[in-house]
Amino acid sequence: AEKGLYVYFRYDEAKTVMVVLNFSNENKTLETKRFAERMTGFTKAKNVLTGEVLTDLTKLELGKNSPLVLELER
Repeated sequence: AEKGLYVYFRYDEAKTVMVVLNFSNENKTLETKRFAERMTGFTKAKNVLTGEVLTDLTKLELGKNSPLVLELER
């Protein structure tokens, strides 16, 4: 695990949600390749908290002490 980051997924047949929690006092970049088993086939994601659409899922930027909740989309 990356220091200060906690990642988990919730999913069913219809949706996959990725939750990343940054408990660190600094901004972090999360490389997502180690989550390929759960993320394969998804090309974009919607940030549930802001509505922003992310089209590059290879690296995720997290602010210090912040959550990132993404609804993955094909």
